[in-house]
Amino acid sequence: MKNISARKVMSVVTAAGLAACVCGAARAEVKKIEATYFTLDYETDAGWTFDEKKDLKDSQKASTLRIRILSAADPKRSDALVDIKANIENQSNFRRYLEQLGFDPYEYAEKRSYTLVPVGGVDCLVKEDSSKIDYLARVEGAGETIQISADSKEKLEDVKTLLKGLQFKVADAGKKDGPWYWNGTPYASAEHSAEVGPVTLNSKHVPIDPIIVQSVIGGNRIWSDGARAYILSNACKLAEYNLDGGKLVKKADIELDAQSNYQTMTVTDDGAVWLGGVGSGSCRIKDGAVEKIKGPRELVMHPSGTWGLERYGRKGADMKKYEIAADGTVATVDFPLAEVDYMVNAYLRIDANHIYVSGREAGSKETVLFVYDHGGKLEKILKEPAKNSMGGVYFAGETANGFVALPLQSVVILWDKEGNPIGRLNDVKKLYDSPTTGVAGNEDGILLPGGGLLTLTRRERADKSTYELVVFRVDGF
Repeated sequence: MKNISARKVMSVVTAAGLAACVCGAARAEVKKIEATYFTLDYETDAGWTFDEKKDLKDSQKASTLRIRILSAADPKRSDALVDIKANIENQSNFRRYLEQLGFDPYEYAEKRSYTLVPVGGVDCLVKEDSSKIDYLARVEGAGETIQISADSKEKLEDVKTLLKGLQFKVADAGKKDGPWYWNGTPYASAEHSAEVGPVTLNSKHVPIDPIIVQSVIGGNRIWSDGARAYILSNACKLAEYNLDGGKLVKKADIELDAQSNYQTMTVTDDGAVWLGGVGSGSCRIKDGAVEKIKGPRELVMHPSGTWGLERYGRKGADMKKYEIAADGTVATVDFPLAEVDYMVNAYLRIDANHIYVSGREAGSKETVLFVYDHGGKLEKILKEPAKNSMGGVYFAGETANGFVALPLQSVVILWDKEGNPIGRLNDVKKLYDSPTTGVAGNEDGILLPGGGLLTLTRRERADKSTYELVVFRVDGF
């Protein structure tokens, strides 16, 4: 996106200002900003300012502006900050922003339950508190999403005055948004086979009943023993399922705080479900009871349920081990993994034989998988079969013939028992028949006791009505 030229920022004189000039009184200078998708008239005397090179950008796809009133006490801070955005795009971002602001899509689209406020000639949803205002609108015929976000503890009235000088340019191009998710066609996929080196992988879609729609990226986890399963979705919704006839059928919801932000899930041998998240802390769920675990946050448990680890800090040397008694008492022990030089946002998992940690070796920028025994002794380092083929890691485990990972930059990577790369699959459509292009959309996985891998992925429907959480069973390891 190129910067808008300075010629589009012009000084204008209002009628009131002209009258003031005639009378010899001081006049308020009004400047006009003209971009492709909006204009803004603002008074400089009110203190509004912006950097034309950094804060004002314009193209045929979007117009954006950041304008502020600087603090008199500290010019590096702002007493008021306003972001104005007009983007030509499909409906996906608008629908995501809608939920982020706390609006219910069905209430908005079908029941028309929300009062709209005119801003800049467009009817907007508005969310306001004591120090922040958000406006959001979708102009379907123009294919345009409009956002205004304003922050100020003392000058929200100045913000509202500023926005009176805003005018959006909306041209009806006859565009049509895709259907809302309740009118859309659920995701479906045929069976597929794909070659990874000498290994043939076979995949089959495992439908979830009911489907899980509009899932956010992150906070989505799956566990199964082949007969039952748990799925954590949207970081705050947990449900138990029966895996029956190649289909996951919901058995029961498990109530969690709607504001939870869980990122890890472990199911231990005693049937307890352990969840962890930086903002939510850790908890153990057993027989319907939710018990908070004091201390660890993104806790990952050993199958025994007696100890776990947390990816604490930037380096493996900072790793913490938590020994957890039956009554929930926690003892914290340093558990340094010296070979892991960098592990921010690392993947961490513990199975019956190994500890898996993704990260980087000293002096390297390439992601690898470190495999340790339960005492913290390094066993193997699983490296990328090709440069930048791993990125983030969403699942790692040991198969009958070696190791498998579900990474960010590939669909799947395989290694033999010695840790030598077998190969990777890079083409999403060969295994998942996905209409989504780009990275694989992996979210999590679980190896089944009888063989096979359930992969949890995020897929956009062909009609672009929503994203779904989609499970595949992959065999052939």
